[in-house]
This record gives sequence, C-alpha cells and structure tokens, in this order.
Amino acid sequence: AWTANIGVGNTGIPDFQGGLVVETSQGSGSDISYSIYKLDGIDGHPYAPYTTTSQLQGDVAVHPDGTIFVFQNGIVGINPLTGGQKFSVPWAMPAGFWCDLQVSGPIIAGDGYAYATYVYADLPNDPYGPLVFHDTLMRVDTSGNSSTFHVFDAPGYGGDYVAFSDYMITNADQGILLSSWNGLATVTGAGLTAINTSQLP
Repeated sequence: AWTANIGVGNTGIPDFQGGLVVETSQGSGSDISYSIYKLDGIDGHPYAPYTTTSQLQGDVAVHPDGTIFVFQNGIVGINPLTGGQKFSVPWAMPAGFWCDLQVSGPIIAGDGYAYATYVYADLPNDPYGPLVFHDTLMRVDTSGNSSTFHVFDAPGYGGDYVAFSDYMITNADQGILLSSWNGLATVTGAGLTAINTSQLP
C-alpha cells in the first residue's frame, strides 16, 4: 500500500491505527535534537513532528488512542496529529532531593494507563555520605492525570550507583504486575500491593 524511509538506526513503533510512530535523532554529544512523528496508516504520509533538544530518557510508548508518551524529566504526552505537547507531568519528589534518572518503561497497560518507574535520592551534605534511594512508580492517563506510588527504599552512598531493575507487564485490564529489586507487587486503581515471595538469590 505504501512505503516510507525512516532512516538507518531509527525506530518505528506500531501505533494501533495501521501506521507507525518514528523516533529519530540528529547531531552528537551535547548537540543532539530529537524528532518523533506519526506515519499515517492509510497512505504513509508523515504528520507534524514533535521536536526537542532536551535529552530523552527511556523508551517511547504509544497508546491505542494514538497519544505518544516520552520521558523528559517526567512523562510528556504528545498529540500525534499535530506534534504538539498535550501535557507534561514532572517526576514527583520532595524538595531537596535529586532524581537519579534511572527510569523503566513506560508501558501501556490493559487498563489504559501509562506506567513508568524512576528513582530519586536524598541529597546529602557529604557528596560521598550515606543517602537513601527511593524507587517510585508513576501512572498517567492520556489527559495527564497522574498518580504516584512508593515501591521501596534502598540505602546507598554518594559514590555508589544503585542499579534498580524494575520490570512491568500488564495484569489483564486490572493494572500491572511489577517486578523490582525488592520483590513483586500489583498496581490497580486501589494502589500498590506487595506480593509476599521468598527472597531469591
């Protein structure tokens, strides 16, 4: 029906409407610009792109209604037809903390929400002193309404990098099942519920 050249190394993501959402980047080092745009499912023509020079963090996810979710110091929703920003939800954290920008997701679950995890930490007076990392889950709908859930805390030091490996799968249409360094949990409209499991080596 149609073909489109999205460029070598660029990513095409199905948009649930017969087309693709394409993510591209140009430049190098600190001088990189990003472009995200939709290819029409009927004839393949590109819609207006969302462009930014702010660093993208993590993956791009596409909702069945077409809304595009990206990470930019939070979760940004993009209108695929105009390339305009629908909303921007910053990472939720108290004042005096810093975001480690370890992000996982986003995924679009069967309940229609986008889910993503991120980590923030206390900012100690001593840059190599003790601190606490906070693993956190954010849930956002296609209008930008959001909820935040505490997953777990882990101690560390300023010179240490704590690797948080969070993985999410949809739990039918009820939310998600979250696997983290601390164990398993389900997330539904009622909140986050830990699942008691044996500690694995």
